Amino acid sequence: MADTPLAKLDIPSVRVAIVGFGKMGQLHLKALRNLPEVDVIAAVDPDPARRVIADALDIASLPTLDDLMGAVDAAIVATPSDRHASIAIELLNRGVDCLVEKPIALDPNEARLMLDAAAGGAVLAVGQSERFNNGLDRALEVMEGIGGDVTVLRTARPGADDSPADVIQDLMVHDLDWVLRREGDCTPALKVTALQHVAGRLVGATCWLRFATRSYQVTARYDAAAPERTVTLHPIGQPPRSFSLRHDSSGSNADPLTRQAIAFLAHRRGLPSAICTGEEALQVLELTERLRQICRLTEPMELRLESYPL
Repeated sequence: MADTPLAKLDIPSVRVAIVGFGKMGQLHLKALRNLPEVDVIAAVDPDPARRVIADALDIASLPTLDDLMGAVDAAIVATPSDRHASIAIELLNRGVDCLVEKPIALDPNEARLMLDAAAGGAVLAVGQSERFNNGLDRALEVMEGIGGDVTVLRTARPGADDSPADVIQDLMVHDLDWVLRREGDCTPALKVTALQHVAGRLVGATCWLRFATRSYQVTARYDAAAPERTVTLHPIGQPPRSFSLRHDSSGSNADPLTRQAIAFLAHRRGLPSAICTGEEALQVLELTERLRQICRLTEPMELRLESYPL
């Protein structure tokens, strides 16, 4: 679905708060400041050091949500993922539209409670920013015209050791979202072919998703080297074609977070938008849980990044 142009939004200033002002919260601020109709009025974070950063960036800083209610129309929830549900539910119940960073939550039951809160009239959307990635746009355009299977490689530098999310919830979720969206089927056949654990935490996995007409081999892992994000198509009888998903500044509205913010604003106005809805995010979360259950039943194997025959 094409982006809704800014000129067609024709909306008054939208008062936005960013809840959670770590790396992602600060990236969202940068994106939102590209949009003249958005007024970022506050950053909410219990960490005093992050509030100092917010003050230096000329936005109000608050330690809790208590002083925020009634002052905003929408919020970006960029806290650790185990706090997404409690914060979003509080905001949604007070009529604040929410764009929640991925994953929507760590537990499908929590995600369903978030959807229940949104049923009161507030908007719940989820930050699956690869939907707005120019490299993925190009890969999907080519995929429409050819058959064959797909391999996906995504690596990232390790985050905090105490992060509540594992590699499937944190990294692979990016690709599970666009794969499900493209295939329109939430029940593919699944297989896990490789796992890697460090200190009991799942830090690498290779999974197969087999749909009626195409299969995907998706690898995600934490790696201290430079991050990789690649989609490779394997057309039958033709050489493979690879597409980088690393940020590409070519084209208009190229920054994925800016494009996502525009889509969120359009969605909260009832306009066509490619934003990930809460319902779609729940489907992705349920798939991640199926994969994680298979992982728990699978003996850990050394993670190999070479292609497996699909």
